[in-house]
Amino acid sequence: SCCTLAPMSLLTTKRVRLYATALIFLYVVLAGRFTYESIFDKPRVCDFGQYWAAGLLALDGKAVDAYDRDKLHEVERREFGDDFPNLHFNYPPTYLLLQIPLSLLPYLAALMLFIGLNVYCFWRLIRAIIAQVNSEYCDLAGRVALAFPGVILNMSYGQNGIFSALLLGTGLFVVDSSPLLAGFLFGLLSYKPNLAVVAPLVLLITNRWRAFGATVITGAVFMLLTLPLFGVAPWYAFAGRVSAVFEFVEKHPEILYRYSTYFGTFKLAGLPTVAASALQTIISLASLGVLVWLWRKESSYELRCAGTICCCLLMTPYAIEYDLAMLGLAIAWYGAHTLRDGSEIPTLERAVLVLAWAIPFFGRHIARVSQVVTAPFVVTALLLMVMRRVCAPSQSQS
Repeated sequence: SCCTLAPMSLLTTKRVRLYATALIFLYVVLAGRFTYESIFDKPRVCDFGQYWAAGLLALDGKAVDAYDRDKLHEVERREFGDDFPNLHFNYPPTYLLLQIPLSLLPYLAALMLFIGLNVYCFWRLIRAIIAQVNSEYCDLAGRVALAFPGVILNMSYGQNGIFSALLLGTGLFVVDSSPLLAGFLFGLLSYKPNLAVVAPLVLLITNRWRAFGATVITGAVFMLLTLPLFGVAPWYAFAGRVSAVFEFVEKHPEILYRYSTYFGTFKLAGLPTVAASALQTIISLASLGVLVWLWRKESSYELRCAGTICCCLLMTPYAIEYDLAMLGLAIAWYGAHTLRDGSEIPTLERAVLVLAWAIPFFGRHIARVSQVVTAPFVVTALLLMVMRRVCAPSQSQS
C-alpha cells in the first residue's frame, strides 16, 4: 500500500519508511507500557477480556450464560475487578469455539498470543500482496502495514478486526491456488455474519465451485460442532441479541461515533432506525451490484480484491472502527495494481489513500467534532477509484 503514496512530495519512499518506523517505535513503547502495567499492576481492561471470560463460561459448560449480561459480568468482575464494563456478548456460539483454546491460557498470555499472531500474519499478507507484483517494495509495505492505525486500534482494544481481515484477505489471496483452504477460511468468517456474506457471493459470481463448497461445508460443520458442545440454547440467546443491537444504539447513541457504516451515518444524523435501515439496504444492494460488475468485467485481480473489501464494508449495517483493518488490504491491493500497471496516481487519489489509511484511528474523533460518520464516505471514494481504474485502459489486464 505504501508504494502508492511514494510519489507525493511529503511521502517519498524514504520519508514513508521514516514515518512508518517512527510509528512502529511508538506502538512498541505503548505495547511495552501495557505489558508492564498488566504484569506488575493489573490486567488492562479491553474487549478481549469479555471474549476470554465468555470462553471461560463455555469451558465450564455454561455457554448460554455468555449471552446473559449479568452472569457474564460476574465472571468479568471476578477476573478483572468491579470496573470492567457491563456489556453484551454479540457473537454467535461459533465464536466461542474459536475462543476456547485462548481461554485455556492465562488472560495476559492469551491476549499477547492473539495480538501477536494477528499482527504477524497481517504483516505477512501485506508483503505477499506486494511481492506478487514487485518484491522491491516488500520491506516498505511491511513497515507501513505495521504502522497502519488499524493495527494499533485492534491491539489496544484486543479486538478481532485484523482476524476478520485475514480470513477474507487470505482467502482471496489463495482462492485460485488453494480453493479448499480459501473456502475453509471463508467458512470460519461466519463467526462474524455481518462480514461473511461477500466471500461466498464472489465464489458464486465467478463459478469457483470447489471453494464455494468448502465454504458451505466449513460454515455448516462450524455451526454443527456447537450443538453437542453447547446445545441449542446459545443459538436462541444469540438470535435475541441481534435485535437488541439496534436497541442498544437507541439507548447509547454515543456508540455511533465508532460506527463505520452508512447506517451509523444516518442514525447520527437523527434518522429513525427504520429509515436508516431502509437507506442502508439501498446502499447494500447498490454495493452488491458493484461487486457483481467488478467480477464480471475484465480487470486486474488486484482491483477486484480491493473493490471486494470496499463492498464488504459498505454492504453491512454493522461495522465498528476496528473492522476498518480490512482497508489496509484494499490499499495494498490497489497499490499492487498501480505497480503492475505502471500508471501514475492523481493527487486526489493519493489523498483518498492517505485518508483510508488514517480513518480507522481518526474516524471516531472526526465524528465527535463534525457529528458525521465519515468512514463510509472514505470507503466509497476508494471504491470509486477502483471502478475508475477498471473502466480505464490498462497496460496489463487479467
